Amino acid sequence: MKTFKILFITALATIVLAACNNTSEEKDNGKMDSGSKSGMMKEKSDKEMTATFMGDFKGESGHTVSGKTKIKDGKLMLTDFKTDEGPDLHVYLSKGTDVKDAKEISKIDLKESEQTFDLAGIDVEKYDTVLIYCDKAHELFGSAMYSDKTADMIGNFKGLNDKKVTGMVTLNDNKLMLSDFSTDKGPDLHVYLVKNDKIESGVSLGKVDLKNKEQSFSIPKDINLKDYKKVVIYCDEAHVMFGEAVL
Repeated sequence: MKTFKILFITALATIVLAACNNTSEEKDNGKMDSGSKSGMMKEKSDKEMTATFMGDFKGESGHTVSGKTKIKDGKLMLTDFKTDEGPDLHVYLSKGTDVKDAKEISKIDLKESEQTFDLAGIDVEKYDTVLIYCDKAHELFGSAMYSDKTADMIGNFKGLNDKKVTGMVTLNDNKLMLSDFSTDKGPDLHVYLVKNDKIESGVSLGKVDLKNKEQSFSIPKDINLKDYKKVVIYCDEAHVMFGEAVL
């Protein structure tokens, strides 16, 4: 009988000890999982904090908006900023100029040329445009497409000769990229790098796809981009400039 009690107590102690060990391991695993998640979140946060994006404002819907936008260290900054007055102007991040799926950031101060807004927790790479929008009038006042400042050159298109051309051009790694691009139709539109306003001195990089908002063109490696000041959308057949982006 005494031997049975000894064996029973020994077995019970073994079970309790095993349970304690399992609990300890689960806690350690929990700590590792939590640490791993924290590390992943920190890695993403560090990436977002180190990226810098920049763009220039232009007016929309007949309004005048000017200045620059900069996104850095989790902040959105407006510099040298001016806008037409509106009853309830807000700044948004969006994909293009449609406010429908945009992210509202804050109400803006009409009188301040330098303003800063917190972007904590917002993935700015999901968007490509800063909007100035009147919530009360449901009207877009201005927009600024932004891009990674590590690009060699950046510019925003404007129309010429009563033609409408919009979007952003980015030159980087021997590539010219058009983003959120649109243009009036033409029979033979090409994209040119030009040194001045004379298309004769420019370099044609290829024919433009009228239906594609995102396009890219190879830049010959022997071209020194510093010699060129503009990207021009030009109709070879009609000999007319449709639009330009100053770099």
